[in-house]
Amino acid sequence: MGVEIFDDVVAFVEDFVSLGVDEERAAIAPDYPAPIVDHAERRERAIAAFEAAHGDG
Repeated sequence: MGVEIFDDVVAFVEDFVSLGVDEERAAIAPDYPAPIVDHAERRERAIAAFEAAHGDG
């Protein structure tokens, strides 16, 4: 019985992480904080800074 509960929790977490729309996340977990940064945007900025520092771009 414990394994089944664990499987349900894992499935819920995987579903929550895969949600892309903030409204969907808010409906499931209204107290969960919004992301502080846009990771995709920050990743691009970090890659550009790295390439500029190393002359790769």
